[in-house]
Amino acid sequence: MSNLGFASSSLSKSGVKLFYEKDEQQMAYDPYERYDFLQRQAFIHLKNDMYEVLRLDIQDTMSHFQSKGKVMLELGCGIGSELYRMSNLFAFDHYLGCDTSKRFLENAQNLFVHGKSIEYSFEPFGLVNESFQFNGNANIEFCLASAEDLPLEDASIDCIINCFLFDRVNDPKKLVDEIGRVLRPGGIVITATPFNFKSLDLRQMFGDAEKLNGIFEQNDLRMLKESKKISLIEPLDISENRIVWNTALFYHVKSS
Repeated sequence: MSNLGFASSSLSKSGVKLFYEKDEQQMAYDPYERYDFLQRQAFIHLKNDMYEVLRLDIQDTMSHFQSKGKVMLELGCGIGSELYRMSNLFAFDHYLGCDTSKRFLENAQNLFVHGKSIEYSFEPFGLVNESFQFNGNANIEFCLASAEDLPLEDASIDCIINCFLFDRVNDPKKLVDEIGRVLRPGGIVITATPFNFKSLDLRQMFGDAEKLNGIFEQNDLRMLKESKKISLIEPLDISENRIVWNTALFYHVKSS
């Protein structure tokens, strides 16, 4: 396992590194700690693979980039399925997933590190329960930490992926500042966002490609290629109800 220069942490029962504690009240009131959100994640990403089109573009772009390196980091990794799929595509030594949902991360740890079989209830989506199991990968690690305050050393990461995160955090500029800090010179960051911000103020400050690129440039992150739009389909049930996310995809490289 790579030396990632972690700050001090504790471990959950499943082995997830915890860089801050969530008390009972936080667990109870955080929507991402509810089982129905875990069911939703499993339905979208395990059953339907919502990010497949996005991944194909990333794979094509990364084939022209030096994809072998020490560490790939996914910010807002959710239940870990995308990081696991990336680990089967690219030749990095280590894969690190960061999220703020302890439930999601423990699920990811059990599925993709320990190789355990997990059954999900898909009844809310009109389907019977279904079990999933994957080969455990000891080169994957998951941690509970804020993407706006990463417990990592400067210039310690070779590739960073963040999907549907830029518009979900409280401070997008702080997120990009942290990305710029931990990414090594020559490293690549991949951002996919539908610009679906929490507030009108955030949308006005950060809600288009020019504004996003401007924040990245402030952190010596230059655009690798022109941004593109990809439509990602989020299924809602088996009745073909769905959400279409008009997603902007960006590639930036840290200046040497």
